[in-house]
Amino acid sequence: EIHLKLGNIELALQHHRKALQIKMKLYGETGSMEVAKSLNALAAIYDSQGRFERALKCYNKSMEITQKFKGFEDREVGELFYKLGNLHFEHSRHQEAIEYYEKAIPIIILFIIQKKNLTLKALTVLKKTQSTPQIQYFPLQQAVFKATES
Repeated sequence: EIHLKLGNIELALQHHRKALQIKMKLYGETGSMEVAKSLNALAAIYDSQGRFERALKCYNKSMEITQKFKGFEDREVGELFYKLGNLHFEHSRHQEAIEYYEKAIPIIILFIIQKKNLTLKALTVLKKTQSTPQIQYFPLQQAVFKATES
């Protein structure tokens, strides 16, 4: 991490590759979230270098491991979908980006609700004290399209 902050990208890349090798020897290729974390770090570095295919490969492998250990609706899975969406968006693969964002949003919303601990009782109290707000939903594609128009 310190090498990244200092701008020593190649040195950071070397250290993260070495860390990944060590973790894979200890835990196996898909045997630990520690491997997934190292893959995420590598993916971020590759992304910062514009190395799309390598970043994509690392994020996908990390996703496989994360889903294995955390399930399909975990916050970390949502974050990975979001990172994959950003990766595709940065490389003008907008349709793929939208698909990943659409996968990320429900998971992230679920996490926010769980984190805020909104219980049925709290929602009932809220409903009694306020009029129900009118919420209008738009397809994500429309929101992204509007954002790219401006």
